[in-house]
Amino acid sequence: MSPDPKPAAPVELEAEHEVDFGRYARRIAARWWLLALGAVLGALIGFLVSLSDGRKYEATALVYLGEPLAPDSASSVSTTATTLGLVQAFLASEGAVEKAAAIAGLKPGKLRDSITARPVSGASNTKQAPLAPLMAITVTGHSRAKTEAAANALARQATERVNVYTSTKIETLEEQLAYIDVQLGIVNRRLAAAREAQEQIVEDKSLSPIEKLVSLNGINSDIDRAEGRRSSLEINRFSTRRTLSLAQDIEATKITAPAVAVLSQPTSRRTAVIVGAFIGLLLGLVAALVWDGVAARFGSRTEQPAI
Repeated sequence: MSPDPKPAAPVELEAEHEVDFGRYARRIAARWWLLALGAVLGALIGFLVSLSDGRKYEATALVYLGEPLAPDSASSVSTTATTLGLVQAFLASEGAVEKAAAIAGLKPGKLRDSITARPVSGASNTKQAPLAPLMAITVTGHSRAKTEAAANALARQATERVNVYTSTKIETLEEQLAYIDVQLGIVNRRLAAAREAQEQIVEDKSLSPIEKLVSLNGINSDIDRAEGRRSSLEINRFSTRRTLSLAQDIEATKITAPAVAVLSQPTSRRTAVIVGAFIGLLLGLVAALVWDGVAARFGSRTEQPAI
């Protein structure tokens, strides 16, 4: 007969799988110096990181993108240049960054990572998509003068890029206003000459009353026509000046607030030390828990076999 089979090993109780917190506590207590060392090293690293931040400046320029209007109309014109996304893309483009970096005396790569362009909250119209909100162009850096110069250089480029349509409109209105002024000057000179001739005829004793009447009728007709022409030019001048003022004040892009560099809030040295110490303490805790296993494994690998 075959021997009786060995009895099956008893099933391990679930209690044997429970975590032995007491053993872990003893490991931590035995290696307490690892926790202390980790906390000290972490605090030191946090302190050094806070020192490396240095003084950082922030310069923000506010740019009004303008609201172009159709010629001889109060209707807004949706232009590509005033689209927020495209303006932001332009400010991040290589050409814009290199030009601003050259003006400010910075490296393009360093400036590129420190530019932020965003619409100003509350500047948009809630009823319809805004055509011309305020945009804040911010540059951060370690040099007050260079940071400020870079932000203002980017703001000027944005206004030049966006303001093409309105600039042409303003130039046209200025030319129209100059033409009206020239025409007014011609009409005024004609009026002055006609009135002078009128006075001469009235004072001329060599002319009979009938001759004077005939001559004055012709001059008076010229004066009436000239005054009508001057009135029309004056009305046109008032209208052109009003349109020009609207284009300059409402439609045109402008820098509403030039950038001024201010010292930004640096990383809190106290916070950096506390966070570093906490992280170091956690690492020390982990090291204390695995110390015995790592030390045993390392010792077995370095032990030489007996001859």
